[in-house]
Amino acid sequence: MTATATVRIPTAIHEAAAPKVNPRATFSPDAVAVYAADGEAMIAATDGRMLAVVPTVAPGASGRTVLPAATVRAARPSARKRIPAVIDLDANALPDANFPPIHGVMAVNMNHRRAVHVNAALLARLADALGAADGLITVLIDPDSARPIVVMPYEDGDRSHAGAVGLLMPMTHKRADSVHASAATDRLNAAIRLSKRATA
Repeated sequence: MTATATVRIPTAIHEAAAPKVNPRATFSPDAVAVYAADGEAMIAATDGRMLAVVPTVAPGASGRTVLPAATVRAARPSARKRIPAVIDLDANALPDANFPPIHGVMAVNMNHRRAVHVNAALLARLADALGAADGLITVLIDPDSARPIVVMPYEDGDRSHAGAVGLLMPMTHKRADSVHASAATDRLNAAIRLSKRATA
């Protein structure tokens, strides 16, 4: 009997997938992709504006398998849930799904980047307090990453909140920027290599 291929879902990865189908999209927008090769595995989701990639384990899996985001959402509905979900790949795969080649967009140059640590929940509250429509904001970061972050509602012709401005204190961290840049580079490169091997 052939073993069933499964994947462990350690995070609410579906939050990065598009909840609505865009008729202009050239890929399956409301989906989560599982990449597996040489004993390594990761899951990925994108809505065309953001991309999330998380290492995982997928016993019995090989290549790339695309799952409906709804299946992942049902298995792991909350980002606060600590117990990972396990999904049967063979029973839930989308046979004709088209997922974008993520390794192309992950080749990010990390030179000259500053590491700024932010409490995302506080940033969301500040955006609401400033009246930012749909959470759209402009963020200005000082080269000295220990200084307050300036936040304004994003204005593209909409002047309804002109003058609104806020400050958010970054979280302190003792590691140098180069350490964070190196870690980010390692993670991006690992994801690129696995994506290429799984889709070769």
